Amino acid sequence: MDTRQKLIRVSAALLKESGPELSMRAVCEAAGVTAPTLYHHFGDKQGLIDATVADAFDRYLAEKLNKNSTGNLVEDLRRGWDLHVDFGRSNPVLYKLMFPSANRESLPSAAEKSFALLHRAMERLEQMGQLQPSLHADIAVRALWASLYGTTILICSDKQQQDAELLSALVRDAVIDALTCLPFLREGSSPDHEKS
Repeated sequence: MDTRQKLIRVSAALLKESGPELSMRAVCEAAGVTAPTLYHHFGDKQGLIDATVADAFDRYLAEKLNKNSTGNLVEDLRRGWDLHVDFGRSNPVLYKLMFPSANRESLPSAAEKSFALLHRAMERLEQMGQLQPSLHADIAVRALWASLYGTTILICSDKQQQDAELLSALVRDAVIDALTCLPFLREGSSPDHEKS
């Protein structure tokens, strides 16, 4: 790992442990470098934070892309939701820096890669006739993003993360079932049960 990457990883670890007030002195001490070395690579504190956020997006997207498709687009949406929420739960401070608001126009440019993947999935569902007839891919993406962001930011803001998994699953299933024509058959259910 080169010095720049080491500083980014130390920054991410300190953000996770200590919260948003990142100390440049603490970063230098933990990385075993001098302040001029840090400023040489990043210019200033914001440059380091921006690089840490960009690195977090790269790691998040790599994990997302490495998950093999199940062959069921609705199930893949559910798995993508879970991955997103799990990332936020594990990195609450970093998540808030990555997604400072629900407004897509104010998000870091790296977030666009994630939205492109989601939009492509919704377009495929629409083409296959698996979105509700009154919907199109754009509104489905916005609805899913609003609920996903709201759920994740709520969980990130709760230090105890009380009932986080249950909360996430309830919202996930309600939203995805509302958007799609083919609700995912959960464990213990059957097509006949769904019709009754």
